[in-house]
Amino acid sequence: MGRPVLGTHHSRTYLRDFRCETLDTHLIQAAWKNHGTLARHLIAQGADVNAKDSTQQSAYLVATSEGDLDLLDLTLAHGADHAAKDS
Repeated sequence: MGRPVLGTHHSRTYLRDFRCETLDTHLIQAAWKNHGTLARHLIAQGADVNAKDSTQQSAYLVATSEGDLDLLDLTLAHGADHAAKDS
């Protein structure tokens, strides 16, 4: 992966958005793998529990479909949208 161009306010926004998007993606992957410890760490680092992947799945929706009550509680405690639906 190429190095981002630094020195403009746009690059800072890009890096922040990239970091958040990466955290969100890892959170959804952690949810699929039932890795609650990693999910807790990613949320603490700023991952968005309502972020959805290309199939419209969020960590909360994965937790509900997989019956992972610990992750379900964790995502709800961090603002998961309980009315969210997948595609």
